[in-house]
Amino acid sequence: MGKSYTAEFKAKVALEAVKGDKQFSELAFKYDVHPSQVTQWKKDLLSNLPDIFSSKKKKQEKQREHTEAKLFEEIGRLKVEVNWLKKNLTSLTDSDRKQMLDSLVKNISISRQCNLLGISRSAYYYESTRSDKMDIQTKRLIDKIYIRHPFKGSRRIMDDKGIDIGRYKVRRLMREMGIHAIYPKKKITTKNKGHKTYPHLLENLDIYKSDLV
Repeated sequence: MGKSYTAEFKAKVALEAVKGDKQFSELAFKYDVHPSQVTQWKKDLLSNLPDIFSSKKKKQEKQREHTEAKLFEEIGRLKVEVNWLKKNLTSLTDSDRKQMLDSLVKNISISRQCNLLGISRSAYYYESTRSDKMDIQTKRLIDKIYIRHPFKGSRRIMDDKGIDIGRYKVRRLMREMGIHAIYPKKKITTKNKGHKTYPHLLENLDIYKSDLV
């Protein structure tokens, strides 16, 4: 029974034969095979080389087509989602959309966020700076009113002269400043449960005249 060889072994011997550094007899002695086997393995390798490259190319093309199909599928899905998002954003005000912008997001720039939300980048930066300056001025005015009248809450401060914003914004600014109206809170006095409770001596008496009569 003839000796069997693995495909890896045949390929190794055939590659050395193709290089031509050694004669077939030397390779046969080195790998303990018959010279005719070396010759045949070399022929097999050379005859199969076109098929090897052809199959490799076909495999690469198939993988590329599969990757392209997946990418086009993903692009199509993202396009549908973006269109859906833009359609629903039309019901939001510009102010609401500006509040959705997040400067801390690293993967999506402010410019791209503005484009997705349908607002201009210049308007975002302008309104942001303008809003900050107005808030600082309003906080200074609220602080002056609060120093004079610490008992005033957001509603009464809103009614003060010079304040031209709504109550909820006044309340937000006061919260950011850490101030609130000073007024008596509920349940400012509570009894000590450890103290003795004395009975009400006049509770069951029928008082119908003064004791001075």
